[in-house]
Amino acid sequence: MKFIIKDTEHSFHDIEGLIGYKPIYSEHGDSFGFFRTLKQEDYPRIHLLISMVNGGEYGHQFNLCLENSSDQHDKNYHGSILKEEMNRIKELLMKN
Repeated sequence: MKFIIKDTEHSFHDIEGLIGYKPIYSEHGDSFGFFRTLKQEDYPRIHLLISMVNGGEYGHQFNLCLENSSDQHDKNYHGSILKEEMNRIKELLMKN
């Protein structure tokens, strides 16, 4: 699930802290990867890629994915959990 927030004031590090995600140390081109677990176990978890729109001038693009297990094919890109997470992220970033 992709969405853009026209937030030009927060860095990737700021966003990570504000929305409660942890970094994933892997290459994603010009995007930075983060995750948040939904339970105390490793899965399910929400994987988030954040990239700048036009060098950050127009904010950030967010790409959410629900990972149900470590299997690369066990992912969801749509659904109520991701819609709720999108709304939670928007609300947190608009408040700060």
